[in-house]
Amino acid sequence: MALALVAVVLGWAVDWGKGERVAGSNTGTAATTAATTAAAGTAAATTTAATSSASAATTTAPTIDAQTSKLLASLPETFRGNPSCAPAPPTGQGIAATVTCSGANSRHFRFPPPDSATFHLFTDRAAQDAHFLALVGAHGIGREDESGGCRPETRPAHYALYYRDTSGPLPGEFTTCFVADGVGQVWWVDTRTTTTGVLRSSTATTPDALDGLGYWWNGMVLTAMS
Repeated sequence: MALALVAVVLGWAVDWGKGERVAGSNTGTAATTAATTAAAGTAAATTTAATSSASAATTTAPTIDAQTSKLLASLPETFRGNPSCAPAPPTGQGIAATVTCSGANSRHFRFPPPDSATFHLFTDRAAQDAHFLALVGAHGIGREDESGGCRPETRPAHYALYYRDTSGPLPGEFTTCFVADGVGQVWWVDTRTTTTGVLRSSTATTPDALDGLGYWWNGMVLTAMS
């Protein structure tokens, strides 16, 4: 009788131990499954977020049209390729593209740089000529080829042909400088690229400072023109 009781007790203990191990095994499996599911959800969310970010970046990337690309390639050497140069909305009849720069690639040994430079690409030479003549007309600036284009210390504002080299000026290649709305400006017409440029400086408002801006253009732009 005692032996039978011991056998029953031992059998119950073994069965209980088996039940604990099975229960523990089921719990571990459930936890593993939950963790796997959570990890999969996190990975999916991360992938979705990355895809969305890439899609947004692709959507918002600026598009540069052929005319703007042509203008960027035609910029004077001191501005060409500068990261500050960016497209701007073209304003004015006959303007195919506009680019504005706030930095230059090199420094003048003496004269300070302009605050900004703006360049316009025109559809043709007629539109380029009309734009410049409208500019000087709006500011009451007359033509004085014999005085040069920028002589603020000795002559009132005027425009004149400029020389790329000693062979003489090209027809329609004018330059001028003046102060308007508290900003000193130097304008020039480049007929070979059908572009017109302007340097602007908020500090070039005196004859001496405007003269310096003219010398900056002469040394950094004109001397490198082909």
